[in-house]
Amino acid sequence: MPATKRVLLVVNPISGNTAKSEIKDRCRAMVGQMGGSFREIETTGQSDAGMIGSIIDSWRPSRVLVAGGDGLVNIAATALYGKDLPLGIIPAGSGNGMAASIGLPQNLGDQIRVALGDSFINSDILKVNGRICVHLADVGLNAEVVKNFEEFSIRGKLGYALQIIPSLINQQYPFDIWVEIDGQRRNFQAVDVFVANAGKFGSGAEINPHGSISDGRFEVLVFKSIDVLEMTKTLWRPESLNPDFVEMMQTGHAIIGSNDLLPFQVDGEALGGVNQVEAKILPDKLPIAVPA
Repeated sequence: MPATKRVLLVVNPISGNTAKSEIKDRCRAMVGQMGGSFREIETTGQSDAGMIGSIIDSWRPSRVLVAGGDGLVNIAATALYGKDLPLGIIPAGSGNGMAASIGLPQNLGDQIRVALGDSFINSDILKVNGRICVHLADVGLNAEVVKNFEEFSIRGKLGYALQIIPSLINQQYPFDIWVEIDGQRRNFQAVDVFVANAGKFGSGAEINPHGSISDGRFEVLVFKSIDVLEMTKTLWRPESLNPDFVEMMQTGHAIIGSNDLLPFQVDGEALGGVNQVEAKILPDKLPIAVPA
């Protein structure tokens, strides 16, 4: 960690079902062993990106670590965008899809070593309906599950899983939707449409097998039906992608629209209902620490 002298750790105290005290203690100890300065803060759910940005401007860390899920990665990316500061991810949320997508190890000590290491990938950053997006956004079934999960009392992966069945039971899909890329508009019936920068859900299932977070493009994935067999094959055997079940398009700019008001989420945060989603690649990238 020769260039990492001042490390800011941002912790979401209520994410997932993981105690954060061990993460804080081990990060502090490892930074101390490396001769660096350490500071920790906790999110409050109120203007967190602004708070992080203010601390970055005043304390001037050389690296920012986050201990939380995809939502906290999004908040940190919003604060860090354009600052050319590296981000280290310690997965400790209900959804850790970005951590899975960059291949972070399972062991906490190894995760911290990667987060403080000197191997990086310059990740693309998207803007989706005016919001920063690092992992993925969608309209449809998954966004409805995210909304129901936010209102549920049980956190962690179990809480998320418990919302899948009632969301399926209550779903009103498929819906009519159009996707416009390079001036060409195509119409679909779909149960979900993803705007995907990264490749995996937090479970390790592959949502976007052809994607790369550093190629200057993202993928639009149109899931056309709820088919358990095809869903299993797509998520766990991506080489058997069936175009009758899911269609993928790569681009740097897309507009998705519907006459229906559809549930919408970005990086694990439910954002109500929308009729239209516009997504584009932003010019600056975000360096993220990855395994060597």
